[in-house]
Amino acid sequence: MAPRYDPPGRNGNNKDGAGGVIGAISRFWTHSYAPDYLGFAGLLTAYLLINFLVEPFHRLFFINDLRISFPHAEVERVPVWLNFVYALFVPLGVLLFWNAVVARASFHKQHSAVLGLAISLVLASFLTDVVKNTVGRPRPDLVARCKPAAGTAPNVLVSIDVCTETAHHTLHDGWRSFPSGHSSFSFAGLGYLAFFLAGQLRVFRDRRDLGRALLCLAPLLGAALIAISRCQDYRHDVYDVCVGSALGFLVAWFAYRRYWPRLSSRDCDEPYPTPGSDLDERDREGWRRVRDEEEGGGAAAGPILGRSAGFGKPSIISLLEQLYDIRRGQILASGIEITDIDLYEYRKQLSPVAQEPTLFQGTLRQNILLGVDPKSVADEQLRAVSRDASNPDFIASLPDGYDPQIGSQGISLSGSEGRGHRQSRFRERETRAGRLREGCGPAHNGCGCAPARHGTECGHRPSGPPVRV
Repeated sequence: MAPRYDPPGRNGNNKDGAGGVIGAISRFWTHSYAPDYLGFAGLLTAYLLINFLVEPFHRLFFINDLRISFPHAEVERVPVWLNFVYALFVPLGVLLFWNAVVARASFHKQHSAVLGLAISLVLASFLTDVVKNTVGRPRPDLVARCKPAAGTAPNVLVSIDVCTETAHHTLHDGWRSFPSGHSSFSFAGLGYLAFFLAGQLRVFRDRRDLGRALLCLAPLLGAALIAISRCQDYRHDVYDVCVGSALGFLVAWFAYRRYWPRLSSRDCDEPYPTPGSDLDERDREGWRRVRDEEEGGGAAAGPILGRSAGFGKPSIISLLEQLYDIRRGQILASGIEITDIDLYEYRKQLSPVAQEPTLFQGTLRQNILLGVDPKSVADEQLRAVSRDASNPDFIASLPDGYDPQIGSQGISLSGSEGRGHRQSRFRERETRAGRLREGCGPAHNGCGCAPARHGTECGHRPSGPPVRV
């Protein structure tokens, strides 16, 4: 169980670093988008330096190689400036219009959308130019660009030295074929727009109409047409275009997911909170919530903590057991919303440990082995599960061990002892989904609800046996 979350600055505990100027800078760094803007500036600077100062690697070539002997198109179907219009200004205009007019979004949502687009474009451009200059693959129109000197041998590998072209950019750009920059840039911008529209229109939620999906595919179709135009102009071959398109698409996905939930999330139309603000708000509410991809749960999830009783831990357990309807957000089991799972089968996988455990008239052995064939469990296994539930000392003190009569509702046991035996029962059943343990009362200072390897354990106590499910 994770310790109680203590925010920076509370009770003299400054976790942001030293006080004064250093502390202020540290807080600003962790509670703002400063790292993102610094990274953006670094990428943009590196891209400009590479684009204007670095020459590509010049591969040797044959002047009679038919693969690089296509004509050089002086007029491109989609020149660089027009690609900027399609991949930058069109997505930017749609984002601003949607957030301002359709969604009437907050500044934070508007900012997240625009910042994600900017990072997508500059990162794709940087990666593309790095690979272009490193690989130095000749374009399909290299021979036409090069204009080899008269008398150059046709079947001999030659270098750039045989070229007579005087225009510096035209000549050296002939070795920047792989991958296609137009393709990566268009998919980075229009691909990001497609992801944004898919999130806003919730196309991956249940029972969404085809029209919404087609609207989200429209930007991708536009990006594909831009990429195809590069083959029509003999600037690239299919290999260059496909790799460039894939690169831009992956970068767009990366940039989108930095600021937005996955498209299957119930809140896919809202960005993540401002850095640092989610922790502050959770502390004011008395909670530290799980945000393992905010939908996925599992081993990577963090703890849910409440400082005292009254913060709704029993309500969370009731939601996990589907005793209440989920009005906002979602709870997933193995990536599936629990409301979409058969209720009977789902509850078979849970073993709640309530604050007031249910113990039946009979012996400790009979209560622990409830629902299990007693003949299938050896005494050593029974002692092992009791050990895991922190019960062996108490049981050893009883004259009859596991066989004393405990009375109706375990009247002869304390509350904590009853819960311990209820936990033993959970372990003996070997439930596959998880144990749900309710809070123990305000007397216990720390409290929490932490996902285990595959399940969840909830309660006030900051320690306890690990959940293995």
